[in-house]
Amino acid sequence: MAANHSALTTGVDIVEISRIARVMAQFGERFLERVYTPAEVRLAAGRPAELAARFAAKEAVAKALGVGMKMLSATGIGWRDVEVLSRPSGQPTLTLRGQAKTLAEEQGWTEWAISLSHDGGIAIAFVVALGMNQEVHQKSATLSNSKSDADSRRFSQIKSKIGVHQR
Repeated sequence: MAANHSALTTGVDIVEISRIARVMAQFGERFLERVYTPAEVRLAAGRPAELAARFAAKEAVAKALGVGMKMLSATGIGWRDVEVLSRPSGQPTLTLRGQAKTLAEEQGWTEWAISLSHDGGIAIAFVVALGMNQEVHQKSATLSNSKSDADSRRFSQIKSKIGVHQR
């Protein structure tokens, strides 16, 4: 029986704030409604830096899940499948819905942490997910068993060479 192994995945993305400002100016509410939840729009209050950080967060979550965004990949997640809000302290929070939530559950990710920042015209988001990722768990068990078998064979070879025999 393989030992339980927890797993970790990360995602990071960086966005030029001016890019979000340009898209907001060009497409306005249509852009906001397509990419952000109503709560995110209220929280950002039209501030491009806040929206850019949340945009980066959505991309970072997609990377952590090993998929792209739905518009780029059939297996991707939707923009509004990831919601980034803030606690009263300002600490960002992450909520997954739809395909993002389904993928996270299928992959075994149970805990998420997020960090956002923006400065000098750039916004960045970094996400970490922890859990019992089934794929990682299976690979780990296979590697562990392979390593144990190889170690046993190598140990037997060494014992033979130095003349140690079991009685």
